[in-house]
Amino acid sequence: MSNVDISTVKAERVLEKIRSRHFYQIRQNDLYKICRCTLFRNAADFDETIEMLEEYGYLCREKIQGANGNNKSGIMVFVNPKI
Repeated sequence: MSNVDISTVKAERVLEKIRSRHFYQIRQNDLYKICRCTLFRNAADFDETIEMLEEYGYLCREKIQGANGNNKSGIMVFVNPKI
């Protein structure tokens, strides 16, 4: 398989998880935990797939502040409702 094929398989896997659970928004870290499998070696590998899905308009990401005074920020993933 070429890299393009593997990238497509990874993206389809993420979209499959999103569709099956009817997510409209989810923290990127939580989505990573749900999609964790042998396709993604680490979080950086998963991030590349999320970037690709964002490029094609399937997702949109936004940095969010931590809740209850927590300094740790996160990334919220918003799912295109048309998928």
